[in-house]
Amino acid sequence: MNRRVSKRGAWVITGSYWVVMALITHSPPFLGKSDTPSPALALDKLGHLIGFALLAFFLRALIGWRVTLIVAVAAVYAVVDELTQPWVGRTADPKDWVADMLGVGVGLLAAILWQRVRRAPPADPAGQSASAVADAVHPQP
Repeated sequence: MNRRVSKRGAWVITGSYWVVMALITHSPPFLGKSDTPSPALALDKLGHLIGFALLAFFLRALIGWRVTLIVAVAAVYAVVDELTQPWVGRTADPKDWVADMLGVGVGLLAAILWQRVRRAPPADPAGQSASAVADAVHPQP
């Protein structure tokens, strides 16, 4: 797969995810009022964290390791998202923004781990890397 196709795919995935995310966060509330403590509120914060972790992960795939830009874009979107939620009967909550930003950090850490896993050479069951095994089987003169 060439780089142009993968870049186009990153645009499609990131854009589609962002649209779905905006639709979900701007649908009328179904978990109850956010000023009432309940287990649903913990799920709400977890949803914010996971949602923005995925957004940061996809943005990283789209624009590379421009961490400041990823954090800035996500932070501005999180503020706009919270400020526009009252238009659909939801409440803006600063704790949601905090959960969003924690999610960005989690997403960037996941991107680092993903990159390391993809670049690591496969290991054999004995713990040797595939290149070490190949060198042992076919030594170079």
